[in-house]
Order: sequence, then C-alpha cells, then structure tokens
Amino acid sequence: MAPSENPRQLTALNDRLIEVELERAEIQDRLSLIVALQDAFGRIASAREARHVIAETLRAARVTLGFSRAIHFTSRGLGVAVEASLDDREHVAGQVDLSDCQTESILWHVASDPGRCCVGLASDLYAPLVDVRNWFVLAPLDGAQQAHGFLYVDGHPSPEPREWESQLVQTLAAVATVSLDSARALESTNALAMRDPLTDLFNRRAFEDRLRQEIESCRRYDKAVAFVLIDVDDFKRINDSFGHAYGDGVLKSVAKTLNAATRSEDVVGRLAGDEFVVILVNTDPKLAHQMVVRLSTQLTANGLRCSLGTALFPRDASDAEGLLKAADEALYAAKAAGKNRYAFR
Repeated sequence: MAPSENPRQLTALNDRLIEVELERAEIQDRLSLIVALQDAFGRIASAREARHVIAETLRAARVTLGFSRAIHFTSRGLGVAVEASLDDREHVAGQVDLSDCQTESILWHVASDPGRCCVGLASDLYAPLVDVRNWFVLAPLDGAQQAHGFLYVDGHPSPEPREWESQLVQTLAAVATVSLDSARALESTNALAMRDPLTDLFNRRAFEDRLRQEIESCRRYDKAVAFVLIDVDDFKRINDSFGHAYGDGVLKSVAKTLNAATRSEDVVGRLAGDEFVVILVNTDPKLAHQMVVRLSTQLTANGLRCSLGTALFPRDASDAEGLLKAADEALYAAKAAGKNRYAFR
C-alpha cells in the first residue's frame, strides 16, 4: 500500500466513525423518546375525564415530542372551533389565528380518510393556520362511537418533517382517541347515574353531594345557600283518581316548571316520589324569599298544587343534614297551613 493512501484511509475511517457516533446518538435519542412516550401514554390512558385526556395529549406533543405548539380542533356545524391550545408561550383556548377556509378544507380532507395523518409545510396552500410554524402534522381523533376532533402540532426544531416523527404524532393521536372513547363512556355512565330517569333531574345522591359542596363553598367564602323542599299536594289521590301515567305526567310538569323558574347556577333535583328539591346558590334571605315566591307562583300558574319549605345555611342549620331537616319542618308548616303555599324555617 502506498504511503499516500494512508491519510485518505484514515480520513475515511474517521468520517465513518463520526457517522457511526451520530447514528448511535440518534438511536439513543429515539430510545429515550420512546421511554418518555410510554410515560406520556400512561398518563393519557389513566386520565378519567376527556378534558384531562386532551390536556395530557397536548402536553405530550409539546414536552415529549418537542413541538412548540399543539392544538385540539373540533368541527361545529359548518365551522371549526379551537377547544384547547398549548404552546411555548402560554396555555390558551380559542385564541389561535385560524384561516377558516383552509382549516375547514383540510379537516374535511383528513376526516374523509379514516386514519389519515396530514403533514405539510408552512408554505403549503392547504396549511390550516395562517401562522404555521415551520411544518405541521394534523391527525384525526376518530373514536369508535364518535369523532373527537383533530390533533394539530407544529413548530418542531427539525428543519423539515421526517416520517418517523409524523408517525409518532399519529400514534399519540391513536392513544388519545382510545382514551377519549373510554373517558366519554365513563362520563356518560356517571351522568346517567346522577339523573332521575323519569324527570332527568339530579337524583338524591347527586344533589346531596352538590349541597355539601355548596355548603363548603359558603363556609370558605362567607356566602349563603337556600334549600327548598317541594312536595306535590295530594299526589296519592292524583294517582288513585287518574292513574300512575297521569301522575308521572304531573311529576314531569313539576320538574319542567322548577327548571324554568330557577337560575342556571341553581340545582334542581328529585328527592323521591313526589318530593323535589331546589338549591338556590349564592343567595341571601331577601333573594331566597323572592325566588321561592317565584317558584310557588309558577307552579300554581301551571296548575300544579305544591307546598314548599325553605331553610337557609348558615342561618337555620350548620350542615347539610340539619338544612334538610329544617326545610322539612318548614314544609310541614306549609302543609299544616292549608297546602299549596310556601313557608320558611
């Protein structure tokens, strides 16, 4: 071998060693990324509420995959809504600069091909945002029973998209979709467990939990809450005279009237049988009196004869059980006074 060849061979060998070292470092980075993704997938899978699934998914896209921005899109009617956005500046909702026509077009394009993952550059005409950072990936969150929107990410430090990185985003979207299916199913089950099947009002367990929460809030912020117990007068006679189907109709009418006569923040529930409850939150004796008069008036106007008993926390009781007892005593007083009226403790 000529002496002049040795330097060239040494240079080639050195270049190859550098390449091997770079390849080894890249493999190590990918292994570390896979381990971090496993942890992220675990957090996503263990989330029991849909909003927490989305939050962990956006966090995984940002922190684990290294994108500077992650967005959860949903389609609403003919438009597009941003449900949540997480980027390297702040956590916001609904404050992303959308290019409506482009966004709707690409979402339709992705949604029309289940499992499709769209990858593009900021210069692409079909880019969904007007301020795409570097390059983007858009993946659908198509669940088994319903669509959960789309996962969008951009702003990766890589100068151009690489296939394995877009595949990781698609895998993240797939894990999020399965978790969203589970979370939505659990939320639906819990919602059904909290509702009375006849009137769709909160059942006893649900409103008792809510009452305790309101009382704790009152203690913390020095507020008051009113508890109204409503009983349909002579309901047994109604059932005996007109049948249970007619009686069920009366109960539904009471529920509808109570919902219509209360504020959005108030809680309406069915205690049992012909007894209903209303929790008037963040109130005082004067406002409580006005609200109870309104309830009684609306019930009477709808042809519903009911007696109402009201108690206030902390004026009449120091806990939920005491408040229920005090309202029951007021209800008994209304019944004793001739029914179809209201009374306060």
